[in-house]
Amino acid sequence: MDREMKLVEDMLAQTGHRCNVRVVDSISQGYAKIHSENASRVKDRNALASQLAILEECPVIITRVLRRKGSLLQAAKLLLLSRLIHKTLSQRPDAPPLVDHLKDRLSSLRVKLLRAIDKRFANPEQSVTRLVDDMCAYALAMSSTPSDVMQHFLNVRMRAIQWHLAQDSNTQTHVLKAMRLLLSTLQNSQLLFPKRLSEALLRLKDLPLVKQADVQSVTELRLDIHMRWLTDELRNYTPWPRHDELQKSEADRLIRGWAKSAQKAFVTGLAASLEEICNFDKILEIRQHLFEAWPWTDRRLPGLHSADVVDELREAFNERMAAIVQMQVKELNNVCKMIRGLLRNPGSVSLEEPLWSSSLTDMEVGVGGQYFKNAILSSYNGIQISTSPILVYFDEWISSINQIQADLKKMRDAHWEDDLGVEEEDNEIDSRQTLLSKDDPRILGDCLSKALQNQAKSLSDDFRALLNEVLSETESTNNNGTLGAVTLLRILREIFRRASVQDKILAEVTIPLISTDLITPLHERLSRDMCTKVRGLLSKSLVRLENSPVLAGKALWEGKPPLPIQPSAMVFRLLKEVTGCMADLGADLWSEAAVRAVKNVLSAAIAEELKRTVLNLSTEPKSQVANGDTSRVDGQHDSSSAEGGGNDSKVVEQADGKELRRDKLTQLAMDLTYLNTALSTRSRANLALQELIELVMGRIQLADAEKARVKKSATECWKRTYLLFALLVPEP
Repeated sequence: MDREMKLVEDMLAQTGHRCNVRVVDSISQGYAKIHSENASRVKDRNALASQLAILEECPVIITRVLRRKGSLLQAAKLLLLSRLIHKTLSQRPDAPPLVDHLKDRLSSLRVKLLRAIDKRFANPEQSVTRLVDDMCAYALAMSSTPSDVMQHFLNVRMRAIQWHLAQDSNTQTHVLKAMRLLLSTLQNSQLLFPKRLSEALLRLKDLPLVKQADVQSVTELRLDIHMRWLTDELRNYTPWPRHDELQKSEADRLIRGWAKSAQKAFVTGLAASLEEICNFDKILEIRQHLFEAWPWTDRRLPGLHSADVVDELREAFNERMAAIVQMQVKELNNVCKMIRGLLRNPGSVSLEEPLWSSSLTDMEVGVGGQYFKNAILSSYNGIQISTSPILVYFDEWISSINQIQADLKKMRDAHWEDDLGVEEEDNEIDSRQTLLSKDDPRILGDCLSKALQNQAKSLSDDFRALLNEVLSETESTNNNGTLGAVTLLRILREIFRRASVQDKILAEVTIPLISTDLITPLHERLSRDMCTKVRGLLSKSLVRLENSPVLAGKALWEGKPPLPIQPSAMVFRLLKEVTGCMADLGADLWSEAAVRAVKNVLSAAIAEELKRTVLNLSTEPKSQVANGDTSRVDGQHDSSSAEGGGNDSKVVEQADGKELRRDKLTQLAMDLTYLNTALSTRSRANLALQELIELVMGRIQLADAEKARVKKSATECWKRTYLLFALLVPEP
């Protein structure tokens, strides 16, 4: 019992010793420290979890905002919050690997955000309010000052203008967008810089970042739960941009400098874009839309003088349209190239297709009457398959020039509304009606006229070169040269005919093509080639006439003394051969000038051949003169009757031969008179034939009355027979 009591007392003594104030306080402090350490670990764990949750959720939300084209300022704030949280977590020694992975993702989102901001900056339809928010987003994303934001905005707009003007397709849309970018930049810059941007940046300082409305509105962040676990640095972080860094004077200087550069870039880019367009109508359409959209009297264009810009734009359009006009006019040079290629390929050239050829008579009815009519006209005019592409190309060229003239008329007829209510002292530029509908069409019209005048000279020179080639070919290859001359004549004729029905300015281009120094050599060449063929026939006929013992057709002579009343068959064969050769080459070739050339060349050739025959018939053969002299000598020294009788027979034969030659000369007088009537022209007399006629009639010693009878008979005979030689009918 005593032992038990003692044990109790010892235990109570120990308990009392342990329960003093100092020990209890130490125990209490120990328990408090343990509780604090546990709470700190819980708080640190919760803070890490909350920050990781926000950091993981922000990239998802930012991606969604960018994809849905939402508020870029909201995306920039979330990106800034993510970067702050990432910085906080990356400073922890126990930072999880996820933090490094999210760093790369945030860098990618930052690039996407800046690209979206640049895209918004490059949109000329963007409102001023949206632009201010986007500029604040750029300032937050790049930690930029207002001057940096302004400089970046202007650079983006400049690149956008240059990009639009560099596009090859849909030029009109891109040019108008580039112009709207230029104008909206200058107009909006005065509203944005520096006041509106400074006020917007200043509003970012009103509240801490996590307490701003557009961050609080993101429910996915669960800020109502996670806010208490964020660090004080994150809860209290407030953006602090330098909102008052940009002064108005500096902003005005930047705007004016950019305006000059943008004006130069726009005009240069516009000129480069127009260089890629070869359609006059398309350029005219772009011109109309651009000047309709241009603010002629808007004063909100710092750094730009409207009159100077309008003049530069007009100059760019006029230069390109003038270049197109000159290029279109010079397309006519291809006609000569096509003709040269045709003439150098003789196998592709032939004479005209007969009007009653099988290709026409056997034409199917189903092809249509118009096609049949065109085929007949082409055959009649000598238009072949080989020459048709040339004429079609020329018709297309005429159509293109007519279209340009129609476009110029459209420019002159266009009505431009001048702005009303503008004070007279502010009218620093001329009326747009005067500039666009009077001055510009006049400049382009003068350019067209000058280009056509130069082209007329160039075309004449080219055809002269073609003429020389054709004439040189005829010296060596007569047939090819003849076909070349025929082809060239027909093409010249068709080109002039097609142009002559156009207006005066187009008709004047082809006037040099019908000049005598171009046409006459071709007519003379054809005439010489044709006369070469018939001259041989005439020469043979005259040889037969000289050697013939009798004169055919003398029995048909009438009157006292008997005289021929019609030409010999030789003349009819000659003229028939001439008209036959003319018809073989093509009846369409023989205009009045061509027939005149044929008559002149043929008259000279006939006179040359017949003069030789006339001289031969006018001179007594040497054998007969010698025999006659011997007879006279023998008759003087020989008195026998037999020899006297022989001399009488020779005298008779000599008399008969002289009479035959006189009859042949008389018939030649009729032939020459008939040919003179047939080959006479109004502009030029056949002096060679007339001189030969006088020579023949002088040799046969015809009286004036007999000469009149021969001339009258030849004239009446020609009136009866000229239809046999229709191509040689005298000029009316």
